[in-house]
Amino acid sequence: MQLRVMLYNCQRSLSIVADIEGRFNEDMVDIYLLQEPYVAHGQVCGLRSGLDVYCLEERPKATVAVRKGVGDVVLRNEGSNECMAVAHITLGNQKILVVSLYCQYGGDIAQDIELLRRVVQGSSSVPLLLGLDANATSMVWHSKNIQAARDRDIRGDILAEYIVESGLLVLNEDSECFTFAGPVGSSDIDVTLANASLERIFAWEWNVRPELEVSDHNPMVIDLKAINCDGRVQEDDRVCTNYLRNEDAKIAVRASILGNADSLGLETFQRLSLEMCQHIEGWVEVACKISQTKQNCKDLVRWWTPSLSIQRRQVRHLKRLYQTMMKRSGRNGNTSTIDGDEVAEVKRRWRYASRQYKVCLRKAKFDNWKELYTTQRK
Repeated sequence: MQLRVMLYNCQRSLSIVADIEGRFNEDMVDIYLLQEPYVAHGQVCGLRSGLDVYCLEERPKATVAVRKGVGDVVLRNEGSNECMAVAHITLGNQKILVVSLYCQYGGDIAQDIELLRRVVQGSSSVPLLLGLDANATSMVWHSKNIQAARDRDIRGDILAEYIVESGLLVLNEDSECFTFAGPVGSSDIDVTLANASLERIFAWEWNVRPELEVSDHNPMVIDLKAINCDGRVQEDDRVCTNYLRNEDAKIAVRASILGNADSLGLETFQRLSLEMCQHIEGWVEVACKISQTKQNCKDLVRWWTPSLSIQRRQVRHLKRLYQTMMKRSGRNGNTSTIDGDEVAEVKRRWRYASRQYKVCLRKAKFDNWKELYTTQRK
């Protein structure tokens, strides 16, 4: 059994949430631990139909999204609130608890830790995976420039003290990439944690994926692989296909086929082989039909266009330009020769480009689905 989990802050942007569909679909992410998702009319919007979203409040700052068919998921009311989503997932005979937590910058992180403490204490026997935007830095999760912001350093000390006290395991590893890299600076403020029960059941690989970056936060990917009773990692079914890539294996398979042909007679062997191939073709055809109905036509929907890519780059460029100008201007307590009218003009251009991009995004999706629906009806 294998699971791929992604921790990601969407910065409450529809365009960023919509990018999850195109950028991460090929990576087959099973569970998303999202912070600051885009919310409209009391619902998390922008995610593809192949994901089930779990959150408690109407305007959540943290949510869990699970790919359909992964397992039975139940949102736990105990512990879940505006800033934290706690989901209980049943995978066959195995159960796992996943938590998405957003610690508001400038808020009291001690209150967030107290909520987390209750969840951790009540699930010591259940594998627990936690992803949070801590807005805090510490050497405990390999933050690189912790002296850049003293207030974040203090928050990090409080959280690090709790991690050591509770015996939680830090999944973050030392990396050249920052988990947050924006126009206002770079830091490692996103944290992934696990309890001892998860360590007994799963092995994991942790990575920062800057090439998938859409927001200022870099996605963090955790690949969980179940461990056998003897302590070895269970191999994925796909690994079995690699057997035939080994030259010794090819020789063994060839010898086995020739041996069967000699023992049964070549004519009998060919007849049995033909029947087996017909059976396999029938199974594959049925499996493909079933798989196609479960995919919600996601492979047929290709609404992303080069013009949308250009618009997205323009929006991101204007946003970063505006943030940089705000940082350098006197509005943040600094002295600068930047004209306030110039800052306002860049802000106006950014907001206008963002609105136009969202309109084109919705139109492209609608037109493509309309075309697909018309084709299917014919």
